[in-house]
Amino acid sequence: MKFACPVCQTVYRIDDERFIKPVARSICRNCGSELSLNRKTGVVAATRKPAHAAAVDATDDSTGKSRPVTPFRAFSPPAQSGKRDFLAPGMLAAVIAAFVVALFYLAGGMGAFFTSRPAKTGPALRTAVAKQRPAASHTPLQRTAAAHKPGQQSDAYIRKGFQLYKNGQFDKALQVFSSAVQQDPGSASAHFWRGRTYIKKKQYAEAAGDFAMAVKLNPAYSEAYDNLGWLAMQRGALDESLRYLNRSIQLKPANGWAYYNRGHIYFKRGRRKLALQDAKKACSLGYKAACRVYARYKESG
Repeated sequence: MKFACPVCQTVYRIDDERFIKPVARSICRNCGSELSLNRKTGVVAATRKPAHAAAVDATDDSTGKSRPVTPFRAFSPPAQSGKRDFLAPGMLAAVIAAFVVALFYLAGGMGAFFTSRPAKTGPALRTAVAKQRPAASHTPLQRTAAAHKPGQQSDAYIRKGFQLYKNGQFDKALQVFSSAVQQDPGSASAHFWRGRTYIKKKQYAEAAGDFAMAVKLNPAYSEAYDNLGWLAMQRGALDESLRYLNRSIQLKPANGWAYYNRGHIYFKRGRRKLALQDAKKACSLGYKAACRVYARYKESG
């Protein structure tokens, strides 16, 4: 729209889309008058005239030529200016934000790189293995194999040895587990699986030594306590066996196998009531052999 300054009659042209308010204010560049422009009525009023307004020649702009005007304070910048800023304020803010996010993730990744430890020697592996719930097995102690799946081991020797153990190649498995122990003497899992292999080869003294080392390295290794309890029971050391089984149950209350064997020791010692309690508990935890033993204990009284 066109409008003229009411003081000096200077003509201006302003695009309608630049208006963002019904009434806009600006200053005439020619005479310095403060102007108020009503978009709806088109009326332009001088809200304050300059001191020299009386001396302004009204014919200065008789040609009707438009002059640039100081943008109204209520106007937004022109949509098309003919020039493009290198980075608009909004785009600059987005670039800065993306840069900060990239730095954050880069710092996090570098921190993880410098602070992480190999899983085979870290305590996290031993804790994770110790927390695995043992699955019920058809024969004593074989259930521990289900609690230590090869996918949970990061050490290549342990994974390879487990496959050999599972395939019944106990001589080769023993060599591989011994290599794992030699490579990492602080690995409770390596000692545990070498002990399991010794049991398969009926080398019980060597097995007991490995299980003792496993619980020394990881005092929460309930499966190692199971094996120590079983080995003590085989040589008739029932008091020692009870200590190991009690510790295993303390660490893993849902250990049906440990309840079953502890009940067997109680029954051999004539403590029928405790034997019935343990057999019933083992049966409720899904250890099927305990259900049959419970019926036999009950009939014996």
